[in-house]
Amino acid sequence: MNPLTPASLKICASCGRKITWRKKWKKNWDAITYCSDSCRKHKVKHNSIDVAFETKIISLLQDRRAIRGPAAVVTCEEAEKEGLKERKSDTADDTEHHSAVVSPEEADIDPRGPPTPSKTRERCRQAARRLVARGEVVVTQSGKVVDPSFAKGVMELKFPS
Repeated sequence: MNPLTPASLKICASCGRKITWRKKWKKNWDAITYCSDSCRKHKVKHNSIDVAFETKIISLLQDRRAIRGPAAVVTCEEAEKEGLKERKSDTADDTEHHSAVVSPEEADIDPRGPPTPSKTRERCRQAARRLVARGEVVVTQSGKVVDPSFAKGVMELKFPS
């Protein structure tokens, strides 16, 4: 396969970044879904914080679109803050009402302790890149649409025009 053709473009299922074609993948390029071993180990789970961030980004954009119109923008930092606040309140409610034992994999709990802000920030950015890959949002910086795989700094998210 020619690495410069549009058919060779792939997006990582975990982090949402572009996967760069490598000669060693020539025989099994169609089976490649993750850009690295790290992403392969950190698959997006159904009830995880990753999905919560995606949902929160979309809901914040819908709320702001109703108020500000099509120019509504949400940053990853805002979505992260709101998503973590919502998950904390949900887990507090769940622990009060349920005594069922849930495995760490199901609850998306890191056995090493609570996630650090830098880890949750990156997971929110990954959620935004997955939404871009699906065509649900676009990433802008200084009002211009940018490629989320290479965006540095504050990522502003909005619905496509």
